[in-house]
Amino acid sequence: MTFLELQKQIVQTRKARKGIKNRTDYFDSDSNEDFYVAVYKKALSVANKVVQHYEEAREINPKEKVSVEFKSK
Repeated sequence: MTFLELQKQIVQTRKARKGIKNRTDYFDSDSNEDFYVAVYKKALSVANKVVQHYEEAREINPKEKVSVEFKSK
């Protein structure tokens, strides 16, 4: 699942909870929804840092690599 697919699925789940079930791509269980909402928030945080980096740099270097590191405390 991509970030945008996850975002759309969360939106559709929230709509379905309000009774708007015009799609079938929503989470059936609350535990699945809670997990993917947490994943979405982490991914959004990383995406925001990437945007901030490029706003400060004011240029995009095509050779520059972006990586994510996972650390447990």
